[in-house]
Amino acid sequence: SGLQQAEKLARRLQGLKVSRIYTSDLKRAEQTAMAIASRYGLPPTATVALRELNFGEWAGAGYQELLTKDPENYLKWLRNPLHVQPPGGESLMELKNRVTPWLYQTLKTHQPGETILLIGHSGSLKVILFEALSLDLRAFWRMEMDLASISRASYYDPTFVVHQVNDTCHLIEDRT
Repeated sequence: SGLQQAEKLARRLQGLKVSRIYTSDLKRAEQTAMAIASRYGLPPTATVALRELNFGEWAGAGYQELLTKDPENYLKWLRNPLHVQPPGGESLMELKNRVTPWLYQTLKTHQPGETILLIGHSGSLKVILFEALSLDLRAFWRMEMDLASISRASYYDPTFVVHQVNDTCHLIEDRT
């Protein structure tokens, strides 16, 4: 379950010297953040910036359902998620424009070498990794981001060094 994964993630992160925890304000991320924060005695800071991509009318629908229900718009979005939005939702460019200004503003409030944790969702965290790696968002579908995974980067103004991406070693027994 998601709560078990959050506990395993919290155990894996134990021992890190963390100065701040930022989380999406959506329930799943906040639950994960609380599991981690309880070990540090740090209240997580919730932000809309780390929310998942807004899927609008497609929220909660699976790929097969969308192929049946709205194939034309769904295929347009798959081909060009950077600029095409799900009905009532946001494009990847809009997600990037929500996440990256917040990221840089937040990084400016921390000292070099400080460890901060970002608890978000696949979309928002992939945007951050793409920014850190200077990757084109048109390659968005080429990177997987699993639930309760760990990605790690250091910021040396004005650049990032990425050390770890989508690590799920702490969840291995969940896969068997």
